[in-house]
Amino acid sequence: MPNPVSIAPLHCAARAAQICLSAVMLAAGADSAAAQSETDVLRVQTRLLKLGYSIGAPDGVLGPATKRAVRRYQNDWGLRVDGEVDPSLVAKLAAPAPAEAAIKGRSDCVLSRLDPRPKETITWSGACVKGKPEGEGVLVRRFRLEGRRAEVRYEGGMKDGEPSGRGVMIGPKKRRYVGHWLRGQRHGVGEEVKNSGVRYTGEWRFDLYEGQGRLTTPKGLTYQGGWKGGFRDGKGVETYKNGDRYEGDFVFDARDGKGVYSFKSGASYDGAWSRGLPEGAGVYRTRKGRTISGVWAKGCLTQADATYAVLVKKASCAR
Repeated sequence: MPNPVSIAPLHCAARAAQICLSAVMLAAGADSAAAQSETDVLRVQTRLLKLGYSIGAPDGVLGPATKRAVRRYQNDWGLRVDGEVDPSLVAKLAAPAPAEAAIKGRSDCVLSRLDPRPKETITWSGACVKGKPEGEGVLVRRFRLEGRRAEVRYEGGMKDGEPSGRGVMIGPKKRRYVGHWLRGQRHGVGEEVKNSGVRYTGEWRFDLYEGQGRLTTPKGLTYQGGWKGGFRDGKGVETYKNGDRYEGDFVFDARDGKGVYSFKSGASYDGAWSRGLPEGAGVYRTRKGRTISGVWAKGCLTQADATYAVLVKKASCAR
């Protein structure tokens, strides 16, 4: 049986830091001083991930991968390289983007609201109207990322200095988005392929998955259904590499509500869910057709004759 699946880290960089942070703080159960430290680390991780640095999934822990990413960021910007998350680093990463960015060789034209990048040059092939790129063209940003030259290339429509309409953006490490834009953000229908191999095709709202969409991962997970704020939410169908399948409700990226989990073996659970596990009234059917019904708690059901477990180890039911 597969463990409960969470794909929240795939989208965490696109979320406001405080939304991702709440889950970390609840899981940690730390005092306020420790939580503040985790807050800073998580904010730095979220920001670095969005900028293209390799850190893995944001978790609020200053581990080796995060320290390495911090050192690379510091080196790119010519800062003191120590890999530490201190107030000056937090402030630099949290600083608002400048209102405008210069375009090389175009004194009459500037871009709107770009995150500053180290040693950056920007070119634009199209027209400028009232000092801003407008209409169809190719925008290229070249800068330093993790000690190497990197490039972000956008080809498509611009309005008032920001991507709008339909366009294609190809970023560092083969990250790619093809679809609709509004005021510089992915908005409408589009497809994103991340350098990790994760692919999302569907509806967007201001840079987040929102509406109906399909997500696939290299690890064999496929989800088709509703999204809200970058998370699975609503009715959906999820299939797993081992052949198992879940169809039902999702809330905040977890199986939650009513749903049916079908195992490749032929067994199934049909009933209530909470936080990814059977919780409440439900019926488990073994692959031989035996029916076991009752009120489940965290994937466990204890009756007079036996204890049953779905998606958890039976040993955890005795705790």
